Amino acid sequence: METVVNYLVVLAIFVLLTLPSFIGHARERRIDRQLRQAERPAGAPAPTDLRTVPGSASRSRADWELAGGAAARNAE
Repeated sequence: METVVNYLVVLAIFVLLTLPSFIGHARERRIDRQLRQAERPAGAPAPTDLRTVPGSASRSRADWELAGGAAARNAE
């Protein structure tokens, strides 16, 4: 039982030391989101939060065909 208490004490100290960092990171992300929203024109639609594989969203159909992508062949 003493071992469990020791592990819990170490875990509590770790949480106390890392919590300010995580709170600061969350605050920075919120400020960045607010700045991006303020820079957008008033009538512009909000960008989607969907994540894509890097580079896949910017490829055109011709790029896929040149690369021999199966998605371009299946899209026809």
